[in-house]
Amino acid sequence: MEPGSPMSDESHSVLKRVIRGHTPEAGCNWHTLNQAMTEVSANHSPEGESLLRDVIHFSGEIPLSDVSPVPHAMSPIEALKSQAIQALGRWNKIRRQDLSKLEDSGPSAMLLVVAKAQPLSDDPSET
Repeated sequence: MEPGSPMSDESHSVLKRVIRGHTPEAGCNWHTLNQAMTEVSANHSPEGESLLRDVIHFSGEIPLSDVSPVPHAMSPIEALKSQAIQALGRWNKIRRQDLSKLEDSGPSAMLLVVAKAQPLSDDPSET
């Protein structure tokens, strides 16, 4: 998916709405959220990188609809954070402050293992 394509823009919008607390009254659909995260994390862009950091720093919960499937091993927000961390790791863009903020939020042990397994950015301006 190319950055700026209609599907990419919609995926950015879906995630932005959720992390800003604008979720449907009936809750979110996990497949829609997971697909949006997959699309955003597929192509490195400055906007995508910023959005993934916003996901990592998000401190709320994501209400899922009653008919939505759920992720198996983590809460919905931790599953999205895990995907965001892994994408930033692939791009070599995880900053120490990202990990500090994540650790301060009280994540599960599983999410911490994922986060600490990722390489930190080697760009001195991103420490």
